[in-house]
Amino acid sequence: MALQKNSMHPQESIDLPDLDETALDLFVNDICGGDEEIIADLLETYCQSSKSLISEMNQALKNGEKDELRRAAHSLKSSCRIFGAEWLAGNCEKVEQLAVEGRTESVATILEQIHVQTRHLRILLHKHFEFHDCMDNEA
Repeated sequence: MALQKNSMHPQESIDLPDLDETALDLFVNDICGGDEEIIADLLETYCQSSKSLISEMNQALKNGEKDELRRAAHSLKSSCRIFGAEWLAGNCEKVEQLAVEGRTESVATILEQIHVQTRHLRILLHKHFEFHDCMDNEA
């Protein structure tokens, strides 16, 4: 798979798995047709939407809005799977399931993990692609 490497990394990553190469290949070639502009646009959209979805999940948890929590977790889960970040998608799935079951007492801890793992995913994506990241200024 011919990916454009980006030498600019926003920060060092934590010790989590890499992205699934098969999923990345499907993203680059099947979803984006190898078009670097489309790839960059979709990655920028992912960064914007992931930031919003995490905020929505935190707000929904705070407000006791289980349906909104489930919806946001489901949306983020789907996005993570496109890039082969199953470790992040798995945590989103946990939040989704806990919201469905109405058992949200452990969700805050999982949301903290999701935030860290989302940052890790962005770092990994920057290793493969060049794109504007709306979260570059965050710690």
